[in-house]
Amino acid sequence: MDLKQLEYIVAIAECGNISKAAEALFITQSGLNQQLIKLEKQLGIQLFYRNKHYLRMTQAGEIYVNSAKEILRIRKNTYAQLEDIKGNMVGEIALGLTHEHGIDLFTSVFPEFNQRYPGVSFNLLEKLYLTSIISYWRGIWTLGLLCLRNQTG
Repeated sequence: MDLKQLEYIVAIAECGNISKAAEALFITQSGLNQQLIKLEKQLGIQLFYRNKHYLRMTQAGEIYVNSAKEILRIRKNTYAQLEDIKGNMVGEIALGLTHEHGIDLFTSVFPEFNQRYPGVSFNLLEKLYLTSIISYWRGIWTLGLLCLRNQTG
């Protein structure tokens, strides 16, 4: 099982088509399509239903993509733990922010955090409040900053 291939299939699933996935991965569309065809042939099962505009996962595709995401998450966490043992605090935090004031809160704490942990980067994801909660529970975010308003009667 090739980890690069796992990344490719996850990108296809998340983007919904080969063109956008190839662009996100900085590879050619034909190269990515060949990787998908090769994998499906190797597995002996179709992972995506295809039409001219998008790809939709088959049941086998959903199983494969969910497992691929888990494997990639384990790899990422393993490398982060090894770096921690070496004394280098490194990694990426998928940080969820609410639309209105999330970025303000983030920018107020980021400079000090970055000074203490320069090897840690952020992937900022700005969503509406309800979508933020759903994203957190689905494991899309590592951490979320929500600004709540105090409503008095």
